[in-house]
Amino acid sequence: MKLLGALFTETSRMHRRFHQSIFESVGIYRGQPELFFTLSKEKAPINQSSLAKKLKMAPSTLTRMAQSLEKKGYVSRHSDEKDQRQTLISLTEEGRKIQKAIQSQFAEMDEGIFKDFNDEEKQQLRGYLLRIQESITREQEKKGEIKE
Repeated sequence: MKLLGALFTETSRMHRRFHQSIFESVGIYRGQPELFFTLSKEKAPINQSSLAKKLKMAPSTLTRMAQSLEKKGYVSRHSDEKDQRQTLISLTEEGRKIQKAIQSQFAEMDEGIFKDFNDEEKQQLRGYLLRIQESITREQEKKGEIKE
């Protein structure tokens, strides 16, 4: 019998490959959809350092990602009028369209993947996955891989 960690990794890899086709259809890469979803929830532009913390991402990684998405017209970046050292970032109208397209395709994909699960099973799985994420985060914090 496979170890749970190996099965989880294999499933994660399959899911990531499945998602890749969605990303390619709109010209984005793995890791970027979460930026779209996070920015879509913001009522106003957010500074890049706060966004990096929300995404649990190194600020330099976010800067490169934001620069790439800015070139495609999906995000807007500008200096904060109150503090010129801070860069604010927000979705453009084109970025909001892409975010909605991604969200729609993800929902369609989830519907197909989880069609054989009832609502209770989906809720249980959601709970298990959140607990796994919390455990991984705790282990990374213990090893100093994530700074609070």
